[in-house]
Amino acid sequence: MDGAALFVKSLESLGVEYIFGIPGDTKGRSAVSETFIFRELKKSKKIEFIRTTHEQNAGYMADLYGRMSGKPGVCYTTLGPGSTNISTAIATANLDRSPVVCISSQLPKSEWHIDTHQYMNMREEFRHKTKLSLTVANIEDIPSTLKLAFETAQSERPGAVHIELPVDILEDQLDDSIVKLPKIETSIPRVSPNILIKELEKSSFPMFLVGATALRYDLGKEILRFMEKYNIPALTTFHGKGIFPSNHPLYIGVLSRHVPQSTEVLKNVDLLINIGYDYAEGIKPKSWKSGIEKRVINLDSDKKTGGDFYQPDLEIVTDLRDFFTKLNTTKTKIRKFDYLGIKKYGLSNLNYSKTGFPINPLNFVEKLKSLMTKDHIIIVDVGEHKQVMGLFYETDYPKSVVFSNGHSTLGYAFPGSLGTQIAKPGKKIVAVVGDGGFQMTHQEFITAVNRKLPVTVIILNDGAYGIIKHEQEKAFNDSYGVEFKNPDFVKLAQAYGGVGLRVTSSKNLYSTLKKALENNKPTLVDVPITYRNKLW
Repeated sequence: MDGAALFVKSLESLGVEYIFGIPGDTKGRSAVSETFIFRELKKSKKIEFIRTTHEQNAGYMADLYGRMSGKPGVCYTTLGPGSTNISTAIATANLDRSPVVCISSQLPKSEWHIDTHQYMNMREEFRHKTKLSLTVANIEDIPSTLKLAFETAQSERPGAVHIELPVDILEDQLDDSIVKLPKIETSIPRVSPNILIKELEKSSFPMFLVGATALRYDLGKEILRFMEKYNIPALTTFHGKGIFPSNHPLYIGVLSRHVPQSTEVLKNVDLLINIGYDYAEGIKPKSWKSGIEKRVINLDSDKKTGGDFYQPDLEIVTDLRDFFTKLNTTKTKIRKFDYLGIKKYGLSNLNYSKTGFPINPLNFVEKLKSLMTKDHIIIVDVGEHKQVMGLFYETDYPKSVVFSNGHSTLGYAFPGSLGTQIAKPGKKIVAVVGDGGFQMTHQEFITAVNRKLPVTVIILNDGAYGIIKHEQEKAFNDSYGVEFKNPDFVKLAQAYGGVGLRVTSSKNLYSTLKKALENNKPTLVDVPITYRNKLW
């Protein structure tokens, strides 16, 4: 078989079902050999190629597909500008810890020169944006290179891997009888929970800070069981949100670097146990430095992030599922702690307008929550609304609210919602975006229409980059370069062949959202909103 056939068969063997991207036409030695990949994909009964309108959006779709399915999302670009276009999305997937494998075609090695048309050193370009950047050296190495890429992307801590594929290899031939197709193998060490038990036996007031790793492994019930047994409260990061029911008395809420009030609860804590904490989320150790002196434990399935910037007193690297299973069945001398009844910084203790127009963001959060069920997944974009949704949207279901909080990339949520819909076809997917972020990636609405993906995108429209405006106003009591005019979003959705709706008063906020969510078509809702009344 030739290299293209071996490449696609190897992807099939690794369980790939979808590839997001845009084809290319790079020439090899004797033919436009990049096309051979698509010849083989057209034959494949196991893999579907999903063409997008922009490579960056293909990366976002692979990102959320990987994060929500638990197996690597795969995306494809051609060389040169195709690969540079996707690089932001790959960096986003990597820092948001989504398993992604990105494949980019490359010129034959004989043409690798800085002045060659469309040539770029991709391995170097992606080295600092991924867990691993690889080049397929020859046809024999196709299965092993793909195996390494998929194992690396999926192993703890998950992230992105880039593969540079010289197209002349796709023309090469290999004897079928010597081909060994790849399979994924991963493992995590196991550690006794006794070391944590001893720490808790010495503590007066412990608290958990729970991040993405625990949520990835669906450990909410196991951790909550232990919390309830000993009366231990918990915060989450944005990526950990949803692991505990929002109304549980031991769940305090989300810790945010933008909201000093959310850190107040840590002042009296003497033992902070960070479960799946990731420095990339922007929550720095200074967040818990106030108040009494604390001992900090990092508990995770991989070595800590943050280098010298984050130095816990104790680090435990282990299989978290095995760890909490043993922890919950081990007899201990831990006493039941006197929980201080910390006041949550949440929707229930804030006053806000339910009648004003443009809409108060907390009024929007309340109405949206009332319409959500266990079948809904919300993908939240970056901006002022991210803080509002992270801190004040209450959910009882794990993985029902998703954020970019590593790279925090503006514009990722709408294309990401399409990847989520493909990964979770039985769920109802909602993208909550700002008008600025939506302007960056709205062209993918045509992909939703063409593929009949019934995603609802809700635009919180304030005519500005809201969070930047907020910070400018705090810094110099004015703003500059952050306000803009928008197109008619309703007509834009209709032009793409979807449904467009607009909230025109506080009275029809609920009914308009309800109508949009009941649609079985790609639907856009334009919600005029105001951030005049600052929440922090």
